[in-house]
Amino acid sequence: IQHLQGIDKYAAPVVVKRPVPREEKLKNLIEELQSRLAKERERLKNLRQTNRKLQDRIKTLEAEILSLKETIKEIQSKQSIEVRREREYSLLMDELEKTRAKVKEYSMKLEEYKRRFNDMQRLRELESQGRLILLKPIEAFTDRGLQKAFQLYGIRAGDSVLLLDPSGGGAATAEELAKRGVKTVVTEGQMSHNALEIFEKYMIPVVSHEDLKIEWVEGLPYVDSEGLREAIKKAGKKEALTVYRQIKTILEEHRREIAEEN
Repeated sequence: IQHLQGIDKYAAPVVVKRPVPREEKLKNLIEELQSRLAKERERLKNLRQTNRKLQDRIKTLEAEILSLKETIKEIQSKQSIEVRREREYSLLMDELEKTRAKVKEYSMKLEEYKRRFNDMQRLRELESQGRLILLKPIEAFTDRGLQKAFQLYGIRAGDSVLLLDPSGGGAATAEELAKRGVKTVVTEGQMSHNALEIFEKYMIPVVSHEDLKIEWVEGLPYVDSEGLREAIKKAGKKEALTVYRQIKTILEEHRREIAEEN
């Protein structure tokens, strides 16, 4: 009983894992960063090329508009406008409206590419500073869903993941994900008790998405690193309180049984 009363000082058993050589860790980290940097550079290169093409196209369209306006002015200045001229004027006006619509469309596209480019630049800066963390998404908490996410996002040890639908997962799927060495599991829904027990066994914190501010950029979820740390602390306190209450209930029942026997 004295041991149980000191539950607040209880420390979870340490799961002994095979130590990974520091050189291998650094090599894997360097390879991952080089791969991600290459992808980001290629994406930025494509965005810059698209921006240049759109800007050139807008300049061409603006020149066409100016030319059309001059043509319209010439038509309007003539006193005797023939039917053919009127028809030509009407066609030019229609073409002018279409050209304006195209300019507006390309301008909107250009603004969208600029916004995406700025967002990507901001993400790269925040990630490099350790202030932003990518939550690699898992659409379905099933064996098939895990394999798809492993292949698509290269989930590995130290990653944080986002379970978009945890309802289909049990002990086996939780074990498979835990053995990947994920650092944190963020869930958008209720997870089964068996799956939670497995993550507790591997000392992997499970956090509700409601406790975080998730930002989706280019189809990927990101979260503030400090916010994630606070959510993990909050989840840990809830878990400790639940365990304490369970043990307290067991102790009270045990004391009642002893009192009844006496």
